[in-house]
Amino acid sequence: MKTPLALLNNFFLCLLLLLGMRLNSQTTDKPNILFVISDDLNDYLEGYDANINTLTPNLNLVRENGTVFLNAYASAPICAPSRTSFLSGKDLGYTQVYKNSDNDYKCMEFSDNFTAAEGNEVYFTLPQYLKDSLGYYTYNLNKVFHCQKNYIEFDELTADPCAKSGAWNKYFYYNDSIIIQPAGVAMYEGVPGYDWAPINDTLEKYMTDYIATDSVINFINKYAASPDSMCNKPFMIMLGYQKPHAKQFIPAKYFAPEYVKDFYAVPLDLPYNYPTNSYPANGINLPSQPDTPFADLEALFINTISPLMVKKFDTNFIKWPESLPTLPDVDPSLTEEERIEILQWAKRANGIIAYEAAIQFVDAQFGKIYATLLSHPEVMSNTIIIFIGDNGYGLGEKRHWSKYGLWDTDVRIPMLIADMRNPNPQICNRTVSLLDLFPTLVDINGGTMPYFPDGTTYLDGKSIAPLLQNADTIWNRPVLSATKKELVYDKGDCFPHYSVRDERFHLITYRTNGDIIDACDSATSVLEYELYDIGINRETDPYEWHNIAYQPDYAPVINYLNQWLPTGPLYLQKTYSINIQDDLNACIVDYGENVPLHFELFDTIGTAVTSPVGYIFQWTNNLSSDTLYGNSIEFPTTLIDATSFANTGELIIYLEMVDITGQIVSAFDMTSIQINAASTPSVSFDLAKYGDHTIKVENFVINGTYKSYFWDFGFGPMFYNAVPGPIYLDDITTVNVSCFVNYGNNDSCKIETQKTFYDYIAENFVENGIWIFPNPANGIINIVCDSIMAGAAYTIYDTVGNIVIKTNATQPTSVNQINITGWPMGIYYLVATHGDFVSTGNFVVTH
Repeated sequence: MKTPLALLNNFFLCLLLLLGMRLNSQTTDKPNILFVISDDLNDYLEGYDANINTLTPNLNLVRENGTVFLNAYASAPICAPSRTSFLSGKDLGYTQVYKNSDNDYKCMEFSDNFTAAEGNEVYFTLPQYLKDSLGYYTYNLNKVFHCQKNYIEFDELTADPCAKSGAWNKYFYYNDSIIIQPAGVAMYEGVPGYDWAPINDTLEKYMTDYIATDSVINFINKYAASPDSMCNKPFMIMLGYQKPHAKQFIPAKYFAPEYVKDFYAVPLDLPYNYPTNSYPANGINLPSQPDTPFADLEALFINTISPLMVKKFDTNFIKWPESLPTLPDVDPSLTEEERIEILQWAKRANGIIAYEAAIQFVDAQFGKIYATLLSHPEVMSNTIIIFIGDNGYGLGEKRHWSKYGLWDTDVRIPMLIADMRNPNPQICNRTVSLLDLFPTLVDINGGTMPYFPDGTTYLDGKSIAPLLQNADTIWNRPVLSATKKELVYDKGDCFPHYSVRDERFHLITYRTNGDIIDACDSATSVLEYELYDIGINRETDPYEWHNIAYQPDYAPVINYLNQWLPTGPLYLQKTYSINIQDDLNACIVDYGENVPLHFELFDTIGTAVTSPVGYIFQWTNNLSSDTLYGNSIEFPTTLIDATSFANTGELIIYLEMVDITGQIVSAFDMTSIQINAASTPSVSFDLAKYGDHTIKVENFVINGTYKSYFWDFGFGPMFYNAVPGPIYLDDITTVNVSCFVNYGNNDSCKIETQKTFYDYIAENFVENGIWIFPNPANGIINIVCDSIMAGAAYTIYDTVGNIVIKTNATQPTSVNQINITGWPMGIYYLVATHGDFVSTGNFVVTH
């Protein structure tokens, strides 16, 4: 036990250390940097819209203090190319690293990828530049560069960490495979090609990410106590979390309770929300699918490169029920085909739950680091926290379970940045790249950007420091991602394929191998396209179901975005931002009316400008060949052929700011104008009972031209651009269901279609077992009888005994409706018969 004197001495020692540490922190204006890279992490975090199953409360603390980038993209959808790119600050056109395979990425010294033979012998790395040029103490933990070798950019020969050359002052690596791999194999529950298992919770402390987290905690504690042990420099910790990278062998406590442990349990509790869009959810939400699952993949031409980007693991989910000794019951009322399909989806759901468990495991580890920083406020208040994924990951969309593709699932990544010197919670929709991190950290530190020996700019990214200050800063720079096929196919493995993403559109270009068999022939190679209108706020086609590349109306978009390909004039460049303004009050423009149009224009640093010298503004459209010029125009609808006008509901206006050579479109925008009153949308639907106190929308039809639609039940969630599933009413007996459709030329243009549903409760039945509602009625009556079967006869009499109507029940033990519009006021009597069963009731018609 320590004596009081010893305790007092310890107190003064701690005080002196704290004062010394504070004095030291005042000698530098450079912040510490905690830079975390999570391997194969898609957008399944809180704050992103992709998935609402995963809870990440610790990462939320970063989100609540900094910037969430909703449109951040990796330079490649694969580990080695992505990391090589953003850690060197160069696009793949320079690094020439497109694959993970040994013949494309040399898993030795990092410098082996940069040679005179490749024309890229000059290179910098982010940690080395911060260490040598900006005075940082750099610490690598586990996978930062792609290869987990302790000699990657690390000087092992120099003992003094303050004197080391290369990228790192300190290096740590730990591999858990000896312990975790056997445990995962023993508890294996995955399918071939996609492996997972809930392992014993006691094994967590042996996992790579757990041990790396402890090492970071020890480092921060040591730094807080004695920064001179880290050379009296600000630190940059680069921590590579292994998860959620396959294989998902994760402690069982992180698996959601919906996870199915026994598929032979009776009754089988399905792990996913079934039927789709049920409320309240009865399982996890699967990734959204078209009305016909996987129709988006099937719509892509089967003989093109695009389907070759799909990893074929989904076939193993399809075949999984065949591996079972007997088929689980699921629901004895279903056919075997239906049971098999449900089991396939249930197994997919288990796989998704395993991926989400890996994310929650990472979140828990990060939380311990964050808590450690909080315990040292003098360190926390001078630290920038960066959390990213190195590439995205598909979880069954387009039957794709992996990375390697160029769809948004594979190239979009989460990016959270919080400068704890000045917490600034905000959401940024601007399109940014992982390439931007290198110049941003140099910029924040007031450093000089690296240059080539000839004095030209080295870095390919742009500093996003202005966006960290104000997420709404005008910023227009479509970002580029690239890949090659990992394996050799008939085509697609010779040349790079590219993704170009701006805030609204996503263009993907594939280049074939050419016509020569077993060779790469650029002369006969052709380009194939995919184009998706995702929407500025991901409101149009967020899941990339509709490839519009071959629709003529979108040819100007492809022409514009092609400029950011490596052969294009705007490769890697920022450009002007232009926004069309239409000032329309009418929801729909009719023939003979003019459409007034002008624009707002901003330069590359977000400053409003009017007419830059050397540019012209040209206006074109999709319905006529006319071109108009100027800063503002009045577009006459009479330019459109009258027949064409009558047969469409959409006029698309294109605006291009073209340089005087006519070669570069430096700014582009397009807007849709709704025309022709006949295009006004309409909606129809029915409400049907779906079990006890549950209703379902049926027979939904929407016609006309519209932007979006959504449902409001007066309680619970809204449903956007999707038909709701079964909705449980609990104790609600009357519900007004509205479908709203947004259309037209301003935000106030909206139509509402509403229907009322009357639930019935058993105690409301009269003695003869029939209930008629509403009563009194004036438009439709609903009839419920607990013994009525389909085919039963309904006969309605007036007060003098005349038969008013005779019809048959269509919905057994449910609500049947009869239209009474126009019936005279008065009392009516209903007789329901089915075999020997007879029931009667009465109702009143009012007007």
